[in-house]
Amino acid sequence: MDLASDPLVSVLLPVLNAATTLPACLRSIQRQTEPRWQCVLVDDGSDDESLACARWFAAQDPRFEVVAAAHQGLVSALRTGLAHCRGRFVARMDADDLMHRQRLSMQVRALEELRVRGFCQTFMLTLHCAAWPGAPRGARRDWCILWSQPVGMPQSGAGARRQCVRG
Repeated sequence: MDLASDPLVSVLLPVLNAATTLPACLRSIQRQTEPRWQCVLVDDGSDDESLACARWFAAQDPRFEVVAAAHQGLVSALRTGLAHCRGRFVARMDADDLMHRQRLSMQVRALEELRVRGFCQTFMLTLHCAAWPGAPRGARRDWCILWSQPVGMPQSGAGARRQCVRG
């Protein structure tokens, strides 16, 4: 199976002037335990080195697809990127975020095996997570906690069935 042409998950990543955070973000996507992903990176008219960075990653890994667009804002960038998503599932990501190694595999599991019908949200809390409302019982301040829950709208960290986000 060709991972680049037949992805299970499309990571939808809008970017605007994120050259300082984008390399770490893209490396975190590459490190996923679920290898069947495509990353659709929409550069929303950046005037820094974001587009060059994205193109470098795409040249190294065909699972990255770069779409250069004039600056139209976040919603337009998301719509543009969604048109390029080929995966059965869509995972939202922001250019200043890092993805836990198991995020995609856990979200796919939630959406398939646990029969989540639309969206699931993955949270990763690091510092002072025990004080966070809704943190799992027994969470310690120095633990990194990862869990999923249903959400009402797709945002960074969300995973969804593609048919739920297409108009």
